[in-house]
Amino acid sequence: MFQRLETLTMQVSKTALLGMGLLLAGSVMAFAGQSPKKPSRTIKPSSVRKPVTVSKSNARVVRAQMSRPSPPRSPDTLAALTDIIVIGKVTKVLAMRTTPVDCPPSEFWYGNHTVYSFHVEEYLLGKGADNIKIRHEGGEAAGLRYIQDDNPGLLVGERYLLFLVSSQNSPQVKKYGYLACSKGGKIYKAGDADELQLRHFQRGKIRIEDGVLVQATDDEHPLPPWRFESPGCDQLIGITEREAHDVIKKAIKDSIGMGRSTVYTDD
Repeated sequence: MFQRLETLTMQVSKTALLGMGLLLAGSVMAFAGQSPKKPSRTIKPSSVRKPVTVSKSNARVVRAQMSRPSPPRSPDTLAALTDIIVIGKVTKVLAMRTTPVDCPPSEFWYGNHTVYSFHVEEYLLGKGADNIKIRHEGGEAAGLRYIQDDNPGLLVGERYLLFLVSSQNSPQVKKYGYLACSKGGKIYKAGDADELQLRHFQRGKIRIEDGVLVQATDDEHPLPPWRFESPGCDQLIGITEREAHDVIKKAIKDSIGMGRSTVYTDD
């Protein structure tokens, strides 16, 4: 039974999420003794801003310390695991919900999630509508504010480069018509089928500030900087938006041998 505490540290190892593509596999291991390639320019410090999931209500706070799969270690690995790559702006919060949807936390609960509206300026990989829905873990619902300590929320009004996955063609969505999760052999609704998800909770979202790519963070998530670990690979943090186009174009081309079949979209 869910314990009603003012602050709770949760150790999460596995969840039976179907049709959601949340598990990642790492790829190339970094060679010992070799340093990652330096960025092409000095990384510009980003301003600290609160995500819209922060609330001034009296909701109880639940903090989750997640057990994560290995992250993508290079841009081509990230591209190979991704269905859609977009640049655009977060326009508003559409909803904050429990997972499963409309499930009392005291009964069966994976956490809360937030659904954002995102206006797409350009598709670098894949295609779709001008306005899409992004499903992001964390948020406030049912009197509880759920925070994943290593997973900053998206900021309304800010521009991002996002690496996304779709469940539209998954067998589970085709069978049930929605994103699904299970417990005890029973299927529950976890979200709508048209909600896209980040391929990786940190590396799948990169904020664009004054034309430069910066790490997504905020005052609740003062995270250490990350870099792709594969020796000699390109980096995304600290480069310009135009340079990012070239890195992503190359990454998609290089990822074809990993199973990628969709071509890069360029104007």
